[in-house]
Amino acid sequence: MVVQFWSFSIEHIDDDIYEDSTSDGWRLIGFNGNLVMKQQRGSWERLVQLSRNNSTPRVCVGDFNEVLFQHEKLGGAVRPRWQI
Repeated sequence: MVVQFWSFSIEHIDDDIYEDSTSDGWRLIGFNGNLVMKQQRGSWERLVQLSRNNSTPRVCVGDFNEVLFQHEKLGGAVRPRWQI
């Protein structure tokens, strides 16, 4: 396996993965969304930017720090529907 490293931050790691030096690769993006609500938009913008950098197949894994339903959220203020 060959791994070509592209970039990283506290919120992401971006690599191309190849089975061997002659095979077509795929992109692996490890993503960790920001916990601070005011900074989450920047996290999503980073993810969009990373997906535009390359047209190879990609897998994005990680913790997006998002909920789909109000009952998934424990504690804190209730989120408005548009934030879910």
